[in-house]
Amino acid sequence: MQEYFARLLQIGVTQHYGLAAGDWIRELRDLAKLMGFSFQYLNEG
Repeated sequence: MQEYFARLLQIGVTQHYGLAAGDWIRELRDLAKLMGFSFQYLNEG
């Protein structure tokens, strides 16, 4: 959990971020692109 929050701080997230159960990465990336949002997947790399 400590690594998770450290990565959030590295990205520079404010108070808005989302968590989802299951594998929704493709759909969430597509939605972020359509909406013009920044998308960061914390489990990458």
